[in-house]
Amino acid sequence: MEKDFLTTQKIMRLGTISQNGFPHITPVWYIYKDKNFYVGTSTTTKKIKNLVRNPNASYCIDASEKSPVVGVAGECIAEIIKGTEVKKLGEEIFAKYFTGEKYKAAIKLLSEDEACILKLVPKTTVTWEYD
Repeated sequence: MEKDFLTTQKIMRLGTISQNGFPHITPVWYIYKDKNFYVGTSTTTKKIKNLVRNPNASYCIDASEKSPVVGVAGECIAEIIKGTEVKKLGEEIFAKYFTGEKYKAAIKLLSEDEACILKLVPKTTVTWEYD
């Protein structure tokens, strides 16, 4: 269930720790590849600033619109990728969500200086499935 589920879902909720110690949870687009998650973002976002201070994060991906209710959640370590890898990974992420002109417009964002990719390396994982 896990790999097929992770590659077909659209939204991950990513949890980071804010400077004030409270959780900061954001919905993000992602791809699942080689047992890691990749998220396109910008170095100006709160989640990146949080992860620079503390690379520990958590994630949740679930589907609950109809039975069965299924999901995957866990803890991970975040690595911030900049430079030449951003374009390739960013194109893969955008290809999951866009086609045609929307895809072409989206990949232009990858050339911005602030563009980066989060590599999330899972350390713990739990899954569930309820009918």
